[in-house]
Amino acid sequence: SVVLGAGRSKKEDPIDYKAGISLLKKTGDKVSCGDILAVLYTDDESKIKEAEEMILGAMQFSISKPEPEALIYKIII
Repeated sequence: SVVLGAGRSKKEDPIDYKAGISLLKKTGDKVSCGDILAVLYTDDESKIKEAEEMILGAMQFSISKPEPEALIYKIII
């Protein structure tokens, strides 16, 4: 989302409050060819390609459903 303008790389960078990402699938959801996985929002179309590559590079696809991850990693007392 930072690539699209929704966050800052440096504190001086502006934020585009219209930019962002809507993820339409969650970990473990079944997907089929042609399904929309995410919607990218930005006023600068030149940023779409880089953001799309980053999102797809972060996703993994498998025939089997992944094991659920722990919701609580550590309790601090």
